Amino acid sequence: MNIYIGADHRGFKLKNALLSFYKEKKINAFDAGSLEYDAKDDYPDIAKIVAESLLHNDQAFGIVICGSGAGVCIAANRLDGIRAVETHDPKIAKASRKDDNTNMLCLGADFISEKDAIKVITAWLKQPFQPAVRRIRRIKKLDKII
Repeated sequence: MNIYIGADHRGFKLKNALLSFYKEKKINAFDAGSLEYDAKDDYPDIAKIVAESLLHNDQAFGIVICGSGAGVCIAANRLDGIRAVETHDPKIAKASRKDDNTNMLCLGADFISEKDAIKVITAWLKQPFQPAVRRIRRIKKLDKII
């Protein structure tokens, strides 16, 4: 499993903390930017970089971080094949994987601690998609909308 983590300036500190955590755990986590703090960067650019990384690897997951989590989620979901969810709750993160096969998790650095972010991400990554017929049908409908 590969994890691509990206953040704008408001999520920069949390992104770096998460990268350090996953490096210590020997989990393949890649820094998708911003590579240095830039108060003028834009979250849609970061969301696109992470999303495009996933489109070439169906075993990869993406995590994007901005101030609220909403902006990166909106941006990510504009790309075909991306199913992003913004949450700060481990139960919702798990449900999004189980029911909707989400491949991107969006976090708001202004609203979540590093400790809680790790809990949400861990719950999300551990939950496999459960491909019931109704879930597959719904995901196919989403693909047609875009």
